[in-house]
Amino acid sequence: AGALSFAPEQIEWGAPFRKYAIVFGYVPFALWAIYMYTRVRLGAALNARGAFEAALKYTSARVVHSFWLRSRREVLIHRLAMGEAALALGDYLRADEALVFGDEVLPRSFREQLRLSWLRMELHLRMDNLLAARQAFEQYERHRAPAPDRAHQLAARVEVACRMKDEDRARAWLEQAEWRDADHYRVHLSRALLHARFSTKPADLQEALDAIDAAQDAANRAIPRRAAELHLLRADLLERLDRHDEAAQAVEAARQLIDAEQADERALHIWRDWQRAHPTATSEEE
Repeated sequence: AGALSFAPEQIEWGAPFRKYAIVFGYVPFALWAIYMYTRVRLGAALNARGAFEAALKYTSARVVHSFWLRSRREVLIHRLAMGEAALALGDYLRADEALVFGDEVLPRSFREQLRLSWLRMELHLRMDNLLAARQAFEQYERHRAPAPDRAHQLAARVEVACRMKDEDRARAWLEQAEWRDADHYRVHLSRALLHARFSTKPADLQEALDAIDAAQDAANRAIPRRAAELHLLRADLLERLDRHDEAAQAVEAARQLIDAEQADERALHIWRDWQRAHPTATSEEE
């Protein structure tokens, strides 16, 4: 009788839990989903905020596949974030470690594979490996979406063609990139490279300068050690437009970055070419 006297109270106390049993059952699942999303996307979120060192530290410990603990897609996402952070920090060896690996382990995720393609291309372009950059494009050329990543991939292919002195292909790839996303910073940058390489028309040279202005901030955030090269490209265009004072300012900006050791080997190569082409100007500045 004593035990039965508590039955009504127990039933009354448990009624809300029975009524909302489905809701309470979803709480652990929701917490688990939030944790998994945060774990997978934290590296990319840190990169978006400019915390590249923290992103590199977080992702570098999470690039090993485990059947029970970490899926292949999660590993690929961490590798992409690690590669992006390493490029931004100018650590191209770590970027190579993150981005260049056996493709047989890739999941069937076109979004991540397309991103992998243009990140590899950017890395190989900074290391002057044009054949590897072209192969990174051809390997994932069939992927068409999402549009910004496809535009970035095509724009990087434009730079490969420009540096291989293939004007027809460069113009064809640029047209496709502009159709995908004409306002993407990498499209602006490749447009400037194409006009600087193949055109002598003042209107085209001015368009190239405008494209550099539109691309420079985003390009420098993505790969800061490329900034000196962009200053020298700007200086070359200004010289050809007979705007010598502005060109000298651009050269001085490049010199300051180089003296501060904020330029990669590709930018230093461009600087040495500039010095050979303008021996009088550089000697006067020194």
